[in-house]
Amino acid sequence: MEKLKELNNPLDNICIILCGVIYALFSGQPLCVLSATGPCLVFEVIMDVLCRKQGFDFLLIRLWVGLWTGLMLIIFVAIDASAFVAFITRFTEEAFATLISLIFLVKAVEELMEISYDSPVVTSVQNIFTSPCYCKFYSNDSVTLHEPYLLPPSTLANSSREACLFDGGVIEGMQCFYKPDVRHVVADFNVTIAILLMTAAKWAVGTDVPCLEVPDKLNPTRERDWILNPLDVKPWWMALACFLPACFFSILILMDQNITSVIINRPENKLKKGYGYHLDLAVIAVLMFVCSIFGIPFYVAATVISLMHVESLRIMSETTAPGDAPQFLGLKEQRFTALVAHLLIGLSLIPMPVLLGVFLYMGIVSLSGQQHQPDYTWLRQVQLKRVNLFTIIQIICFLALAVVEEIKVISMAFPLMLLFMVAIRKVLLEKIFTSRELMALDDLLPPWKELIRPKPLPKDAHFDSNTKFTEQELQLLDESANDRLREES
Repeated sequence: MEKLKELNNPLDNICIILCGVIYALFSGQPLCVLSATGPCLVFEVIMDVLCRKQGFDFLLIRLWVGLWTGLMLIIFVAIDASAFVAFITRFTEEAFATLISLIFLVKAVEELMEISYDSPVVTSVQNIFTSPCYCKFYSNDSVTLHEPYLLPPSTLANSSREACLFDGGVIEGMQCFYKPDVRHVVADFNVTIAILLMTAAKWAVGTDVPCLEVPDKLNPTRERDWILNPLDVKPWWMALACFLPACFFSILILMDQNITSVIINRPENKLKKGYGYHLDLAVIAVLMFVCSIFGIPFYVAATVISLMHVESLRIMSETTAPGDAPQFLGLKEQRFTALVAHLLIGLSLIPMPVLLGVFLYMGIVSLSGQQHQPDYTWLRQVQLKRVNLFTIIQIICFLALAVVEEIKVISMAFPLMLLFMVAIRKVLLEKIFTSRELMALDDLLPPWKELIRPKPLPKDAHFDSNTKFTEQELQLLDESANDRLREES
């Protein structure tokens, strides 16, 4: 992604707006929110490193990888590959969601530490009064060439700061970065209110921190055409060689997209509308073609952001008995919030530390949903040592995922590790645990025959004109009707 940052940087925000709006309007499950995910970014970093070493044009290689990936995703849709999400159970979901949450936490802390070098944290307000803002000049041997001068009262103005740096000076002093009249702590606020308050404070006080970059003009930041020409790739055989990394990338996209969708579509969320796995994958495939041709980043459903989106749409009962907690009734299933959220990305006034704080919050909150020791069904039906064994296997698989994702040399195998986790659940766990234990600890996997061809509805099933069906139920009705016609003939 570093290469893309160099070439497109502020333009990325426009790209996610366009892709997010298209997905929110046409996807089958708009509760999923698109973003640039960690596994996809790691894959692109590996491609960039390989292209640099071999002297290939990164954008053209990426173009062919994206075209092959989009084609394979279309094939996945045609052969009903998304039906295999039935093998993605809680065992795989929790390991993957935990990894993504930790990536959010680690990256947010790293970025905040980097910002703290230029805008350090001050524990004592008095230190700000005794440390005015100076512009100092140094030579290579650390001897002052000129006397330092005090910046004017409007020290936080960009003109004063840029003038000092232009003259070869170094800005020093705590008053360069802080105003002593902003020292209150806001607690118990909603994420949206936090973003609005902190953004307003930034612009009212004038604190010099980086903001979200949105370009004034919609054009590439490097001298190139908007549309990349696939025939410009050199040597020509690289267009065919890109098929191999595209195989890995298509598996990664398939798993990344569907794992997030499976987590969102779990029965606990009490969704009433259809899931739309195939439609979602088809929309992602089309976006893959578009992003490849225009040389913009790839986006898929992001687990942590989607979970936060679902959390914000929860519907709770209003009237309960005294002392009883409100009951969860379901989710507000609509497209409006995802659409507006992506449109609001274009607000360039939001400071980066505010966004990083939101990332920290999302990472911590999404981890709190992982199930542990309270009085759950499986703790009553399964011996505690068997529960601990299941958890240990989960932790080992999670650590394996984290190691593969972190080590750049082998991180290309991350999608294979996701498939390996599904295989462990299918083969190993079914030998270690009984069906009754797996039913309590996880989800039972369907047999192959049932997965390939769903069961027909019973012959005595009757429905009136007011009956509403999901996408899966309509598919079952069509197959059941065909079976009955064959029997009658």
